[in-house]
Amino acid sequence: MTSPAWKARKRSRPRISEARILFSPAELLSRTDIAEPALEKLRESRIREVVVLGRRSHLNAAFANAELEELAHLTDVDIVVDPADLAQATEHLASASGPVRRKHAALTGFADGERGGASRRIVLRFLSSPLELLGTDRVEAMRIGRNHASFDEAGSERAVPTGVDEVLSTGLVLRSIGYRGAPIPGLPFDDAKGVVPNQDGRVTERAGTYVAGWIKRGPTGIIGTNKKCARDTVRSLLHDADAGRIPTTGTLDRAAFTARIHQSCKNIVDIDGWRSIDGHERETGAATGRPRAKLTEVPALLDAAVAPRRGTRGAKRYDVIVVGSGLGGMTSAACLAASGKSVLVLEQHEILGGCSQTFRRKGSWEFDCGVHYVGGCVRGSDGMIATMLRGLGIEDRIEWSRMDDDGIDTVMFPDHTFRVPTNWDGFADNLAEAFPEDAKGLRGCVRELQLIGDGADRVNDVPYSYQVLLPLAKRPLEAAAIIRGLQQPIGRMFDRYKLGPHARAALLSLVHLHNTAPSRTPALLVAALLRVFFKEGAFFPTRGGQDLPATSSAALPLPTTTARSTPKSTSRSAWSGWPLYHPTSLRAGRLPANCSPGIPRLWSSEAPTA
Repeated sequence: MTSPAWKARKRSRPRISEARILFSPAELLSRTDIAEPALEKLRESRIREVVVLGRRSHLNAAFANAELEELAHLTDVDIVVDPADLAQATEHLASASGPVRRKHAALTGFADGERGGASRRIVLRFLSSPLELLGTDRVEAMRIGRNHASFDEAGSERAVPTGVDEVLSTGLVLRSIGYRGAPIPGLPFDDAKGVVPNQDGRVTERAGTYVAGWIKRGPTGIIGTNKKCARDTVRSLLHDADAGRIPTTGTLDRAAFTARIHQSCKNIVDIDGWRSIDGHERETGAATGRPRAKLTEVPALLDAAVAPRRGTRGAKRYDVIVVGSGLGGMTSAACLAASGKSVLVLEQHEILGGCSQTFRRKGSWEFDCGVHYVGGCVRGSDGMIATMLRGLGIEDRIEWSRMDDDGIDTVMFPDHTFRVPTNWDGFADNLAEAFPEDAKGLRGCVRELQLIGDGADRVNDVPYSYQVLLPLAKRPLEAAAIIRGLQQPIGRMFDRYKLGPHARAALLSLVHLHNTAPSRTPALLVAALLRVFFKEGAFFPTRGGQDLPATSSAALPLPTTTARSTPKSTSRSAWSGWPLYHPTSLRAGRLPANCSPGIPRLWSSEAPTA
């Protein structure tokens, strides 16, 4: 990467994070976990142009919106997009999902924006396929073919060659494409999809055989997808093992299997060796202010694997133990760990997430346990979830799909049906239309809740507690409504407006008060929760509720480990960890909790000792 003016080409399925890395300042990358040999090459780089090629239109580009939007923050780099590439698929934009429309908007911004004469540029080209690499002793050019976007009745896109091709000069070509699965002798194979037929990782008609990764689901997804895919397969395997459904005839016992492995392989790295490598990399990186210093040579990795792990075994005391790994628990743990505290997170289930976790059945049915919709997730907003994610530094890693503002919920009773919009007036109108006998009371109740909610929102904007009185003093009616809303249960407000039972249930449909009865729930709480949705709309994480805990766990700045203390099972989940056969005694100075005390699984900053 030392030639005077190199051009780099990335071919086929575009993953633009590599393009961003090529043009990111070395001093910025030096604070990450990028391997030192790669960093040295980047310091010497003279690349001035990166061309990213995608076979299909931008509507099917594989990169995430966060990756795309990060390009705008590169210094001295122009982002070039041909408007003609976008125009071919624009007519299909109306039926596209929210994230795809957001991607189109970002690309359109690049296409229409003024270029500032930067010394480097990234060119995003769609509907282009690599045909041939050209050169003698090294690559000197690439011949590419132009495609046309063809959509079938279902909206699936196919890239059709136009017969027009061109040659691009280049000194470097990087592949970032998916791979098609190949048949494995003795296993069934779906040639159309390029996968081994399976249900939750169980190979069809082959008891005791399991698959994970792209051979299981096809070449799609990101690192988080692979984690979840592996977890689901391991869960199936462990469930089958507990149920005695794995054939054992002709198989080796543990001792014989271990002996066979050691006979066939000299250098074995087990889970303890992996932890030793992990600890070595983290400790070495911490000395220079980096998350880790990656080992890239096999001999160095093997040496680190057999070296004793320092400073972790035997640690029983933590500064803080957080009980529950929902969003509240994970956020608390991340903030505490970032401030230098030793933190242990306890979760009774086998995966992180609390109410935001998901599970799968029969390979394709995915269920979100708790995430229904989330209010106020516009990037940069002061919504609770957006603010929390921004504080963790992961706001741009979660993709949200905005729900229909005319009806984020449809509430059905035997004789009444109404849709829940995301504004106060529409909410009152729809309620009054569905329950005409309670129309007057419903309008009055919604109007009072709006007064309380708007006032509470203004109070929340005040950063210091003693200043809360200032906005209340300027709005005495709001102040009185807030005080009454705090003291008065929502059930009593319903009584004042003489609402019937169906009207009451419908008005609370958006709030989901699972833990308290209306007779014990302050009206202020109901008003504040409604305000969350009516202020900036309702959203759902595009990749499912599990994306929230999975991404927030990545914000933990300390090593993450797991342990199981239940004697019922000794299996390990896909998250890995130490199986503990007896209850474990742990000590800490603080114990924040938001769950019941049944705790068979541990995530910690240090390895616990049974």
